[in-house]
Amino acid sequence: MFKTPVTIFHGLLCLLVLSLAGCGGDARPPGFPKLYPVSLKVTQGNVALAGASVKLREANASMTWSIGGMTDEEGIVVLWTHGRFRGAPEGKFKVAVSKLVNEGEEELIAALNREDHAAAKKITVNSYSLVAAEYESFSTTPIEIEITRKTRTLDISAGATVKIRREYLRD
Repeated sequence: MFKTPVTIFHGLLCLLVLSLAGCGGDARPPGFPKLYPVSLKVTQGNVALAGASVKLREANASMTWSIGGMTDEEGIVVLWTHGRFRGAPEGKFKVAVSKLVNEGEEELIAALNREDHAAAKKITVNSYSLVAAEYESFSTTPIEIEITRKTRTLDISAGATVKIRREYLRD
């Protein structure tokens, strides 16, 4: 069957429309606040804290949108709101910071991948928090910031360097 240029054009146009219809774009939920591009520089003991989870909660806890991100190797976290939109709204916020590491986890995964269950049962995985507990909770964190339309980067400290063992039950 021979396709005319008009038929091919209509087919391509339909594909374009269908592909664009599936894109969510920048559609924001009703009541979504105006966002400003903000990043935080997170340090601990005057050293950049890489791989930490950073979360913000409005000081009066009235906002329903989640705000946060993960720090990079330089301790910089670019804030995202509602997990999809880069930036943060204006306001005063409490900041919670956490970082967990698991020692022995890679060895356990390797044993399980080899299906060596006897070896896996002998491996101990120890979990450690590298941030003091007071910084991990909105109710106890001493970190408070204010974001304005002019704010671009803020420095925060997650306290002194710590390594606190976390206890978990394992079968």
